[in-house]
Amino acid sequence: RKKIEQPRCALFFAMCWLFLVKWGGLDLEVRSYPNGIIGIFCSVAACIVIINIVKEFPLPDVLRIPLEWGGKHFVIFLGIHCIVRDFAPWATNMVSAPIMIQLLVEILVACAVCALSVLIKHYTTCFLQKNDWRERIYLFILGAYFARVIFDTTMFQFSWPVFFYPVIRVAALIIAWNNVINAKWDNRKNALGCLIVAVIFCFSFTMTGYEFLFDLGILLLGAVGVSGRKIVKVYFICVLVVMYLALIASLTGCIPELVYKEGELYKHSFGICYPTDFAAHLVYMMLAFWVVFKKIPSIIPAIIMAGLTVTQLVFCGTQCSEIVMALSILCVIYVAISQRVMRENKILRKLIIGVDKMVCMTTIICAVVIITLSIKYNPDIPRLEQLNQILSNRLLLAQNAFQQYGISLFGTTFEMIGNGSGVVSRTGYNFIDSSFCLILIRYGILPFGAVLL
Repeated sequence: RKKIEQPRCALFFAMCWLFLVKWGGLDLEVRSYPNGIIGIFCSVAACIVIINIVKEFPLPDVLRIPLEWGGKHFVIFLGIHCIVRDFAPWATNMVSAPIMIQLLVEILVACAVCALSVLIKHYTTCFLQKNDWRERIYLFILGAYFARVIFDTTMFQFSWPVFFYPVIRVAALIIAWNNVINAKWDNRKNALGCLIVAVIFCFSFTMTGYEFLFDLGILLLGAVGVSGRKIVKVYFICVLVVMYLALIASLTGCIPELVYKEGELYKHSFGICYPTDFAAHLVYMMLAFWVVFKKIPSIIPAIIMAGLTVTQLVFCGTQCSEIVMALSILCVIYVAISQRVMRENKILRKLIIGVDKMVCMTTIICAVVIITLSIKYNPDIPRLEQLNQILSNRLLLAQNAFQQYGISLFGTTFEMIGNGSGVVSRTGYNFIDSSFCLILIRYGILPFGAVLL
């Protein structure tokens, strides 16, 4: 590397680049390699020249860090771009997108796959170097569970082994029991709290039959003593892998890509069972990215979130996820500014602490507001009817569920009919899009309170 960065080597590669471009280089757009390995050497020489030019300019960290990372892995990126460009019929699958947007998506996919390969290598190495066998086993179990659950929201048709969930549950139960028995004194309160919540979820499971409630309970007990950041990191890696597998598979025609047409807007699901599910995955993935990579300047996740907000607007048309992503950008900026202010200004520190406590209460406030509006909804009141139309009949659907199933301590079993995994509207649509109302009706008051707290 040091030899390549010497001025003489940079000059040599520049001459090679100019000579080979004149002779006939490498055209990625049509994948034409007129001179075989010489053409590839031309592109490598061009990258080395550009890297040496960029090094001579003082750049802020926001630009320097991604450029250094891209320069270090440019050969991987180049190979991935060629492979994806060859096998992905972008113009066919992205019928509503302009050429520049298609090019942007191509670049983002290549960057994401390149980053994914590097991340998998890095975190696999870190994982193998850990000393706590319980933590390693738990994170592996959690990763397998996350992968299965996220895959179930895609259009992949896998024949999962029938013993998958039983093995996961038995292993998680062993880890959970070990954690409760061997919890340190400083973790006893956390272990007791997790045990109470796990019991609540298990009671709800026995009353409703929804097995994932039992899974949540034992996985929660298994998390005692495990860093929350590590759990979020496992989730981020799983959702990133599955999302981009689904994206590439849908664009290459390996799995169906559901496209819904509303007026002039085409809503793409990109290999996920519904556009809103795809957009929700993006939101949670970016929030996990922000939590995991604390050392990265906050402006970078904010910029990525802004780009994904535009992507959702253009390709998915999911207003709720766009609003949540925009609010997440504000939260990222607020946290970055408040942390700096708290270090420098003691007077404003108390004010910021008060604001933080108010922000923590927003979940409870939002739950109370949407549940009250759903119960009190009356189509004869113009303002409520207008709000219901803005929310795509969410108030009406939630009110129908409240009237039909009521509220109980541990929930009520009922089937929800939605439009996921298909483009044909189904009769008897009763899907409750409001998560607060859904949890309260379907899983009960006590699980609802445990989720809020």
